[in-house]
Amino acid sequence: MSKSNKDKSKKDIYSRYVYKRGKKQKAVKRRSVVFPLFVMVVLLISALLISNLFLGFISFGKKSEDNTASLPPLSAWVVQVGNFETKSAAQTESYNIKADGGAGFTLSSETSWLVLENAYTTAESAQSRLDVFGEGSQIKEFTTNDLEITLADKSHKTVLTQIINSFNSNFTAMNDLLTKLRGDMVTPAEITGAALEKYNDLGAALREFNSLVTSKQGTNLYSNISLAANKQLLSLYLLSSLSPSDNIAKAAATLTNTICSIYFAYYDLANSLAK
Repeated sequence: MSKSNKDKSKKDIYSRYVYKRGKKQKAVKRRSVVFPLFVMVVLLISALLISNLFLGFISFGKKSEDNTASLPPLSAWVVQVGNFETKSAAQTESYNIKADGGAGFTLSSETSWLVLENAYTTAESAQSRLDVFGEGSQIKEFTTNDLEITLADKSHKTVLTQIINSFNSNFTAMNDLLTKLRGDMVTPAEITGAALEKYNDLGAALREFNSLVTSKQGTNLYSNISLAANKQLLSLYLLSSLSPSDNIAKAAATLTNTICSIYFAYYDLANSLAK
């Protein structure tokens, strides 16, 4: 083989070596670029999936929350002025209590009939009235549990919460009026005006509630709430019907009866829903 042929052969071998080496380097470069991109894509997809799951969990929590409402606890300190074996005896005592400006509210227990002077928002207020009735009278504390109810539709929550909260707010407002009445700071006419305002507010809420709810939605739950709310509505209506010429004793008797009606309507509602 001539020298020139040998040189050409060496060049060919070198060229093939360089070519193969170049192909390997390009392949390595492609892998070094493709692999990180693949990892980034996998991480991005994972992040999106986790994000969607998290948002879905939050949305589910909000949805569950929107479908619930609470019945907050409500306490009352009741002045009990009599405990009778028969309803007729309790009614006689009730008449006497009303003549003195008390509620004369009768409450049946398993074995007897209780006659109440009023249901107060604080133990101190109840204690201040205990001495008026002397021996045989006592203070009893009533309270309801904190309850959570599930609604048939989340669109009912606002108006139902308004109705439920009206018991607490009206119970407190009527007791404040009673304190002012006994201190000669309000007149029967002013009590009538306040009761009428509460009556209109609750009546509007009940009408809205009835327009939202179909006959098949939340039957037992909504029937119990509606019954309790209508008891409260009736008591406010009777209070708003006081005549401006009525004396303080009659105004106080009607007002305390309204207070007891509001509280025990809520008390019965909470007990029925707790079962």
